[in-house]
Amino acid sequence: MTSLLAVDRALSSTWLKPSSPMPEAFDLLRYAWLIGPVITVVVIVLFVVPLMRRSAQRRQLLATGTRAQARIVSIQETGVRINEQPEVLFTLDVQPDGRPGFRAQCRATISVLMAPRVQPGMTTTVRYDPQDPTKVAIEF
Repeated sequence: MTSLLAVDRALSSTWLKPSSPMPEAFDLLRYAWLIGPVITVVVIVLFVVPLMRRSAQRRQLLATGTRAQARIVSIQETGVRINEQPEVLFTLDVQPDGRPGFRAQCRATISVLMAPRVQPGMTTTVRYDPQDPTKVAIEF
């Protein structure tokens, strides 16, 4: 009987010992709650910040830029849509008063209803930065 008791104690003590630490995959589950916030920050940094920066630059250019007439040379869709409105890339021949003309490109979000008013060959009013003529914004 004593030997049976000794075997029982020996077996139970080895089976009740704490097992080895959990595998690393289970350890990663502790940090699973971080996945959503990290993805959100990445999306904001990659997509929202550039759009906001471009919008701020356009507002400043429209407020402080020099006015000129420009002929629309070409229009291309960029593949970006903001509030279901397409963003397009305009190629423009800008004709400032008292200065030589130049070619520039600018991006703008246009309403589908406004599309007939901004076609290649048409003239529109733009604002540009005299210090950097590559910065142009169309006045809509």
